[in-house]
Amino acid sequence: MFKFLLGFIPGLIWLAIFLYRDRKKPEPGWMIAKIFLFGMLITPLAVIIELAFVKIISGPFYIFLIIAPTEELLKYLVFKLKVSKAKAYDEPIDAMIYMITIALGFATVENIILLLRDGSNPLSLLTLRFLSATLLHALTAGIIGYFIGAKKPISSGLFWAIAFHGIYNYIALLHDTLALPLLAPLLIFMFIVVSRDFRKIKSADERTRTSKSISSIGPKPIASANSATSA
Repeated sequence: MFKFLLGFIPGLIWLAIFLYRDRKKPEPGWMIAKIFLFGMLITPLAVIIELAFVKIISGPFYIFLIIAPTEELLKYLVFKLKVSKAKAYDEPIDAMIYMITIALGFATVENIILLLRDGSNPLSLLTLRFLSATLLHALTAGIIGYFIGAKKPISSGLFWAIAFHGIYNYIALLHDTLALPLLAPLLIFMFIVVSRDFRKIKSADERTRTSKSISSIGPKPIASANSATSA
């Protein structure tokens, strides 16, 4: 039970960090919790799909054609089914927030599985997961969320998310000695990209709100005599 609860720590810390970016108009807590839970629920499904192909495809093909697409498409599917029509989804930045929430739920189950399977040094494992895979899931989801919120082609967002995810996994799984020196700059670059995307989408939303408020206080048409006296 203790290891199970420990597995939540990396995801919840990153969730708090990303939610801070939407602090002016935060999402309902119940909605964040619900979407985080759905992110957790798709992890076993991803594992089943990935295991079904593990003996059919191997190496880089397995990473780029099975692991990365499966996980990113499942995250997007949760958004499509559980967020896109929700009342709480009412501004562009919400797409990034909810996609990241889904991803952190997904990563949390991965963390729990790893702790239960080999938790001899949980602090070291959680620190590594916090700085690597958990962040990776949040960043790829943030990229997809940006494309959704900015009304750009979703296929492009999925392509970049899958590409970054695949590159990360390829380095982490196939190049142990080079993993840390190569993964650090990759994650830093992705973090910069997602941070820029947050600024861009917030800026665009603020401009839209300003233009709407200006148009709403413009001169109103004078009613005609007939309309003024009609019953």
